Amino acid sequence: MIAEHITDLTTFDRRVAIKAAAAFTAMAAAGPFLHSKPVAAEGVTSALTWTEADHPEAMPDADGWITFTLEQPFSAIAPNWAGDGDPNALVQIALSSDGASWTDIITVGAAIHDAGPPDRDNRYFADLTFADSASLVSYRALNADGSLTTLPDLAFSAIDSRSGPVAGDVAIGADTDEDGVWSPPIISRAMWGADESFRFDADGEEFWPPSYQTIEHVIIHHTETASWQNPMVAIRAVYYYHAVERGWGDIGYNYLVDYMGNVYEGRAGGANVVGGHAYQYAWGSSGIGVLGSYSDFETTPEAQAGIVWITAWVGKDLDPWGTSDFHEQDDLPTICGHRDVNDSACPGDGLYGQLDRIRTQVAEVLAGANPAVDSAFYPGDTVQVIVEGANLRNGPGTGFDVSAELPWGSILSVTDPSTSNDGFAWYGVSGDAGWGWVAGVMIQRISEATVTDDGLAIGDEVVVATDMLNLRAAADRDADVVAQMPNGTVGTITDGPVRTDGFAWHYLASEYGDGWAAGVYLALRGAGIVYAIGDEVVVATDALWLRSGPGLDRKKLAEIPNGAELTITETLIPNEGHQWYGVHSDKYGDGYAAAVYLAPA
Repeated sequence: MIAEHITDLTTFDRRVAIKAAAAFTAMAAAGPFLHSKPVAAEGVTSALTWTEADHPEAMPDADGWITFTLEQPFSAIAPNWAGDGDPNALVQIALSSDGASWTDIITVGAAIHDAGPPDRDNRYFADLTFADSASLVSYRALNADGSLTTLPDLAFSAIDSRSGPVAGDVAIGADTDEDGVWSPPIISRAMWGADESFRFDADGEEFWPPSYQTIEHVIIHHTETASWQNPMVAIRAVYYYHAVERGWGDIGYNYLVDYMGNVYEGRAGGANVVGGHAYQYAWGSSGIGVLGSYSDFETTPEAQAGIVWITAWVGKDLDPWGTSDFHEQDDLPTICGHRDVNDSACPGDGLYGQLDRIRTQVAEVLAGANPAVDSAFYPGDTVQVIVEGANLRNGPGTGFDVSAELPWGSILSVTDPSTSNDGFAWYGVSGDAGWGWVAGVMIQRISEATVTDDGLAIGDEVVVATDMLNLRAAADRDADVVAQMPNGTVGTITDGPVRTDGFAWHYLASEYGDGWAAGVYLALRGAGIVYAIGDEVVVATDALWLRSGPGLDRKKLAEIPNGAELTITETLIPNEGHQWYGVHSDKYGDGYAAAVYLAPA
């Protein structure tokens, strides 16, 4: 069964498979993917409880909204109410840090209870809502019909999990078992800041003592938390909520994965410990909780790689494409979603739709694939901004606020590995302007290699590999601009390199004239994924989908076999972690193809 499905891997995202397989080999020396947004290194997770009955002065407005202020900011909040209340009730919440600007309204209901221990005092607990240091809360309760209602003993648990370890406190590599199989780097409970006292009562007795059963299945979940939340802050909040507020004594997931592919240890107890993630189906399974909400979106390629890493490790003795009877389920897939065993929408339609890819890539890893990790920069690299006015953002995407504009030449330290969003690879960086995220196309690594040798030589035919490249009168960033060459422009190197301003400059002859260009923006024509209009290429995978546009969600026009010849008709377009080209085939027509599946003819 495994070999049968490995041949299908090339119809999926090779980039994800490459990163996943590397966890079992190259990651032994590289260490984990870490998130290092500054948080306090000291202190513990704490919580405040606000109870409606204790605040008769908090009166609803004309629309039923009640607003209250907490004594200190919090990172996550959730309502809960007495067990004799309506289990189908909903609570609408909006949050603010200043009373002037508020979040969108968030609607939550009673969370599914599928952990080992029962919820504290038989109460109904809603899912967590995350906030960035909010302190004001506005809410109203609705019944199942959407009408205003009251809930008995309604309370809010506001958790402050901002204090805890930072990335600089974490250093870890991978390891092998007796069969020589690599594990992914796993960030331990101590490393992400688990307060182990939450697991014990005043007499030192464990609230939820570990039980063990051999793993037969891997069940994938999403945590239904903010998709771009600081991962360690989010995990500490989930742990406190599960262990203390809901009274379980520990976090329910066996492992957690964040949007950068980091893998975190969840439930205490080690291999084969029974978690609390899917009722009776937690017995004999490993529950993987993916941080975020994926009802409408797929995970990032990096998160998918992390899922593959840990799924292959915990299920290394299983057939990833197998099925078997499990509790009340007949022929349950070895790798399945929460919804396959319980009445739940988890792990969301987006992540659930990725499960076949995950099964295929797990099979590839277990078959011994050993490619290199596909990332331009890694934590610890020193990089330089190579454009004027690069945006430093509060999160990895164009939708996040700009915290600073970085001048050309700014020196930064990479703190976080790549995460894909909006068609770019984003990196966490730190420098004089503070910490934030920058698109990878805006930076280059500072090293002897980048300054002294970019691999280009006189006589090479090259292609412009950026949106617009200045051709200058001299090998100097301040020299006059002779022309601006768009992406895909072909040129021939006739002189150079001359090394100034941290760049290797090359003299080009092109249709836009002759002049000097920085080599970092050039690529050998036909090398890797860089092609020019008119170049002939061939399909370099078993079967390639020709699509109506540059994206995985675009309509499939035709399936093109390995070795088929295509002509490039449109220059590179980045989207969804791929580089896309417009192509033409005399047999299959016109469309778009992912560059990773093309090779020079």
